[in-house]
Amino acid sequence: MQRTFRKVRYRTLSPIHIGDGNTLSNLEYFYYNRKIHLFNSEQLKRFLTKDQLEDFIQYVTNSESPSLLGFFETYSNTEKILKFASKRASSSLPLWGSETPQKIWTLIKSRNQPYIPGTEIKGALRTAILRKLILDSSLTSFLSNEINKIKRKSLGNRKEVREELKKLEEKISQKVLRLRNDAKFDFLKFILVSDAYSKNAERIIAKIQIKNSSRITGEFHEIISSNTEFQGEIGIIQGKQFEDFANHFGTDIQKKSFFGNLDQVLKACYEMSKEIIEEELDFYRKLKVYSAISQLENIKRTNSENAPVIRIGKHQGFISITLAKLIKHLGDETYRNYVELLKTTGRRINTSNFPKTRKVVINPATKEELTLGWIRIEVE
Repeated sequence: MQRTFRKVRYRTLSPIHIGDGNTLSNLEYFYYNRKIHLFNSEQLKRFLTKDQLEDFIQYVTNSESPSLLGFFETYSNTEKILKFASKRASSSLPLWGSETPQKIWTLIKSRNQPYIPGTEIKGALRTAILRKLILDSSLTSFLSNEINKIKRKSLGNRKEVREELKKLEEKISQKVLRLRNDAKFDFLKFILVSDAYSKNAERIIAKIQIKNSSRITGEFHEIISSNTEFQGEIGIIQGKQFEDFANHFGTDIQKKSFFGNLDQVLKACYEMSKEIIEEELDFYRKLKVYSAISQLENIKRTNSENAPVIRIGKHQGFISITLAKLIKHLGDETYRNYVELLKTTGRRINTSNFPKTRKVVINPATKEELTLGWIRIEVE
């Protein structure tokens, strides 16, 4: 088996949240001196005296809305305790804003340091590859016909619609990336993406809010800051195993050359991101959100065929993680039918302007509204 690995730098161009699905309650942190100071239960046991630990258990049991800060405030020397405790915290992260979070969505970590899972990057590569190969083949008419066929069916409920859309995704994957409906026969297995790590990933706590919505509330997240560098590797499997796999199933020359060439994969990422960035710019221009426009213009200038931009993580936006933008190429009727199907599944959708909302982080110091999830791939 011949494997060609290349070192890769991933540079964050915006705030990013790649979550582990967990949250911290305000019994695990407190706000002091413009920072959130984190404590896990073991640290708290070591920090508190035996009597204080008993006081803490009593406080939590009897309080309607217990918090770590609230507990410290039960003592007369609160300021002294907070100052001392802040130096014993596992992490102390800047808080964007003055509102103390009730809970915080946490980043995925290894040894208490955030990292980018290879699966997260590979998912973005997969979507870009799928888009590229569909546009370069005769599958656009197939995709259009399948969407319109589903729309014409008399589907009874949202579950049936979800199942039909899932079947469509499987059909497309099988035609483009798989030689049969089995992950063992997927061309993406010949692209290997390692996890990516950073020596000094800067983190903040910030509220992610919905833009262009009547709902003004948001949730606090642990976020990786812009201009953070992660290191990883991307490998291409070539040689006899790949040749046997491709030849056995009669793979065409175009697909065969595509999966053996990392530069072609990077170009596919560039082309998809180019389209998404323009879509995002149109959205923020209509709302006159100048900080987001400036941010996206900078990201647009950064995007290139050799060092493309991709979007990863939570809150990156619907069109970044689906083929919605691709389906717009299939004509107004097909796209309208597709959006109507999504609406049937329970999504709140305005058919004429979909998706109509975005997620942003607001920097309270500068009042900038920033989009999320952008990283640049720099292959050595």
